[in-house]
Amino acid sequence: MSKNLICLLVLVAMCSIAFSEATLQVTNYSIVPSNIYPGTSGYIQMTIKNTGDAKAKSPTAYYELQGVAGSLTMGDISEGGSTQISIPFKIPQGSGGTIQLDKIDIYYSYSAQSGTSSLEMTSVSIPMQVSQEGVLQVRMLSLDKNSIAPGEKLSLNLELINGGGVVNDLVVTTEDNSSFSIYGATQQVIGSIPSNSSVNVSVDLLSSSLTTSGEYNVPLVFTYHDAINNRVEDTLYVGPVSILEESSQYRLYLEPLTPVEIGSKAVFNLTLKNMGSNTISALVNVNSSEVFTPIGIQKIYFDSVAPGSSESTNITVGIASSKSAGYYTFQLTLTPSAGKSITYDAGVIVDATPELTLSLKTLSSGSVELQIANTGNTAVRSVNVKMKPHGSSTGATESFLGTLNVDDIETVDLSSSISGTIDVEITFRDSNNIRQTITKELGTTSDFNSTVAGTQSAQTNNSQRFGSGGTRSGMPGLTTQGTNWEQIALTIGALVLLIVGAWFAYKRFGKKKRQEK
Repeated sequence: MSKNLICLLVLVAMCSIAFSEATLQVTNYSIVPSNIYPGTSGYIQMTIKNTGDAKAKSPTAYYELQGVAGSLTMGDISEGGSTQISIPFKIPQGSGGTIQLDKIDIYYSYSAQSGTSSLEMTSVSIPMQVSQEGVLQVRMLSLDKNSIAPGEKLSLNLELINGGGVVNDLVVTTEDNSSFSIYGATQQVIGSIPSNSSVNVSVDLLSSSLTTSGEYNVPLVFTYHDAINNRVEDTLYVGPVSILEESSQYRLYLEPLTPVEIGSKAVFNLTLKNMGSNTISALVNVNSSEVFTPIGIQKIYFDSVAPGSSESTNITVGIASSKSAGYYTFQLTLTPSAGKSITYDAGVIVDATPELTLSLKTLSSGSVELQIANTGNTAVRSVNVKMKPHGSSTGATESFLGTLNVDDIETVDLSSSISGTIDVEITFRDSNNIRQTITKELGTTSDFNSTVAGTQSAQTNNSQRFGSGGTRSGMPGLTTQGTNWEQIALTIGALVLLIVGAWFAYKRFGKKKRQEK
C-alpha cells in the first residue's frame, strides 16, 4: 500500500471522529383532541428522533403558547434512537376562528471526540386551528303544517343567528341517511350572516316515502367558512315534526249498493277521502280472493283529490257460489302518488236465501210421501217436519231431517191416517243461526195424479216452494206453483159436452121408438 493511500485513510478517519455529533429532529406529531375550541385543553404528541452519530444527553423541551410557558425533560437518546413526548396546551378564550402557534425548543448536549461537551437546540412551531364554538344558532319560527304523511312536503320558517363570529358562504343540506331531503334540490344556499345578527329563511323539506310514523327532530347540516377560511360543518336540529300513518291521511269507504249474496254479482260504491293537507292522486287496486272477484276494471284511478274532499266510483264484484254466508274481508290496496302503498281490509257481510221446495208424490203402492228439496243457495240446519190433518189437533206425525245442503232432497212418508188436506209445519235454522218456521196446507188427493208403477218418482200436481220467490231478500218467503186449472177446465168441459150429447140423443131416439110402438 502506498504512503499516499495510507495518509488518505487516516485523514478520513480523523475527520469522521472530529465531526461526530447528535442531531434531534421532530419526525411526527398529532393534536389531541382534533377539534379545538376556545378554552380547550389538550396535548401535542411528538416523536423525536436522533439522526446523528452521537448520543443526545438530557434533551429538554421548552414550550410557550400565548405567554404560558413550561418545560419537559427527557432521557438520553442514543444515535438512531427515538422517543415520544406529550406537550400540554390550553387554548385561550376569545381565540375562535384563529390559528394558534405552539413554539417548542428542544435543548440537548453530546460529547465530542475531543472530550468537550457541545450544546445544541432544535426548534419547531406547531399550528393549531381554533374553531368557532356555537357561533351559528337556528330557531324554528313556524311550520306550514303540524303533521305530514310519508312523501309529503313541509315548509319551515327559520331564524339563523350568528352569535359573534364569521359565517360566510352558508349552505344548508340534509344528512345522507336522513328521512328528509331539500325539496327540489340537494342543497339550499343562504349566503353570509354578519357577526351578532340574524336572517330569516324558508326551507322546504320532502319526507321520504319510507318514513315511519312518529315525531321527528329533523337534522339540518349547515356548512360555512370561518375567519381563517376554514370550512365549518354544524348539524342543527329543528322540529318536532309529526309523521302520521298513511291510513290517517286517506280514507277508503266501501258501501254495497245491491244485495250481496252467495253466487251473485254485487255493486259497491268505492269512495276515497283526502284527510291530509295536500292535494293527492292515488291508485286503488281491487284485489281478488276466494270469495270476491272484481268484474271489469280492477285498477281505479283517483286524480287531484283536494284536502278534505272525496271522490267516488262504482265497482262490480262477483261473489263465489261455493262459499257459505258469513262475514268476509274485501282487500283493497291504495298507492298514493307520493308515499308507500296501504292495504285496507273492508268487512263485507255476505247473505244467502234459504229456499225449500215441497212435493207430494203418490207411489205405486198407493201411499203418499212428502219430498223436501233445498233449492236455495245456502245450507239449512236442524230441519224438522210436523204434519197433521187440516184443522185437527190430533194425529200429528213429526220427522227430524237434520241438515239439508244445497240441492239435497229428503222424503217423509205420510201416515195412512192422514188424507185430504194436511197442515205442514217446517222449522229450521238459517245460515245466520236464526230459527225460521214455515207452514203450508197441502192436498193428498187429486184426479190428475200421474203414477209410474214400480218407481217413487211420480210427482203429483201438489208442488210447493218455500223461499223468497227469486227476490233473495234474505228472509224466507213462500211461492206456490198453482193447480193445473186449465186441464181441469178442459176435463169438465168434455164431461158437460158428453152429458148434453147424451140428453139430445135420448130425446131424439127415445121419442122415435115410442112412436113406433
